[in-house]
Amino acid sequence: MKFSVFITLYLFTCFFVSAQKGNYQIAFYNVENLFDTIDDPQTDDSEFLPNAKAQWTSDRYMVKLENLCKVILAIGNSKGPDVIGLCEVENEKVLTDLVSMLLAQKQHYGLVHYESADPRGIDVALLYKTEKFTLLSSHFIRFELPNAEWKRTRDILHVKGQLPNKEIIHFYVNHFPSRREGTAESRYKRQFVASQLRNSVDSVLKTNASANIVIMGDFNDEPMDSSMNIFLGAKSITDQSAKTNLYNCMTVLKERGQGTYNYKKEWSLLDQLIVSGAMLPVKGKVSYVLGSATIYKQEWMLEQKEKYKGQPLRTYVGSKYLGGYSDHLPVYILLKLGK
Repeated sequence: MKFSVFITLYLFTCFFVSAQKGNYQIAFYNVENLFDTIDDPQTDDSEFLPNAKAQWTSDRYMVKLENLCKVILAIGNSKGPDVIGLCEVENEKVLTDLVSMLLAQKQHYGLVHYESADPRGIDVALLYKTEKFTLLSSHFIRFELPNAEWKRTRDILHVKGQLPNKEIIHFYVNHFPSRREGTAESRYKRQFVASQLRNSVDSVLKTNASANIVIMGDFNDEPMDSSMNIFLGAKSITDQSAKTNLYNCMTVLKERGQGTYNYKKEWSLLDQLIVSGAMLPVKGKVSYVLGSATIYKQEWMLEQKEKYKGQPLRTYVGSKYLGGYSDHLPVYILLKLGK
């Protein structure tokens, strides 16, 4: 079946796929500063301590966990996604606390996490339903940013595992360098990290050109920015002429003006999911469900005050405590698993 047929199917299914059941759900969520209340002398976590200006107390920490648990479960129709990547988590303790809370709701998740070299101590992680994914191996990709005052940054997490139909899949979880010093000024950092990610993906594809790969993360760039489109080489899922082996599932959402992060009332689509070309055939053993890419957004996750209405309800604005969820919205895709 030719790729042009996939595009036709995409146009017909994009409005109906969210109602489909029985698919394998993969999500990603920037959870916005999931810190515990304990001082870690190895990292700069002073902002999130009980005696800090923001007064990050145990009670507030528990509310944060409860809020994240609510969102994660809701993404998967009260059961949570089969696999979910996370970023902005401080350590394994906060992940263990989150997994324990999900377990209390009868959802059994395993976790993969490594301490990164990030100066603030924020990392990426992967949670997976233990009955839906068998962990085979994992490692982190660590590097230093060239020509940067602060060379340390978040690691890339690479996880390899087995799906329920015995097919092998690779997950990459990312949190690219921020735009804090300016979009143009910091662009080279994201381009560099994208090239490191591409090198790892190429090593997998060199061993198996038909490898199932899902790349997820907060890339602090949008789908058509150079880090994503050129350095990583992830082309639009609707681009029939693209000669690549990575396709960005989120491009069509960007074309519709949707986003996951709101800054000064403008939406940016920073959180994305990308699949390898082997996952595009609709009758493959592991296939991306065309049109399934979704930004998960519910009214209860959003600001209701008129000035900020519709923006993500976050935990803090500066040092003002709002008790919300995150400054980002989660995203997900669906896979169809053949026999």
